[in-house]
Amino acid sequence: MKKLMIAALSVVLVMSLVSCNNTNSQQKNEEKTETTVESPHANMATAHTQSGAQQKINIQPENGSITIADVYANKAKYEGKDIKVRGKVTKYNEGIMGKNWAHIQDGTSDGKNIDLTVTTQDQVHLGDVVTFEGKITLNKDFGAGYFYPVIMQDAKVVK
Repeated sequence: MKKLMIAALSVVLVMSLVSCNNTNSQQKNEEKTETTVESPHANMATAHTQSGAQQKINIQPENGSITIADVYANKAKYEGKDIKVRGKVTKYNEGIMGKNWAHIQDGTSDGKNIDLTVTTQDQVHLGDVVTFEGKITLNKDFGAGYFYPVIMQDAKVVK
């Protein structure tokens, strides 16, 4: 009888330890899942929204266009509105997601942002000075790290 009681107590003790260990493991796993993992695309936004170092450009607005600095400084005012922006094409990619993508600079900056990303069906070339007219969208997330705090979409080149 003594041997049976010792065996039963041993089983209870082992099960308690296993249960305690599983609870600790679950807590550790829960702690791990709550840990924030840095996205591999975390720095891609800057790479996609800036076309490199600010070039020595001095392009004056004309025909009702506004500066890139003004777009960023007053982005809430321009959100959802069609505006005109004039600048030099400093980066250009054709046919991505059915659109042509241009980055333009005019020599102005809000201290942080030096260019504006524009989507268009029109074709332009690197180095062209163009005026785009299109709708300003804020916080546009195309996924895969392609996030634009300010973007001009579906723009047309104004002649």
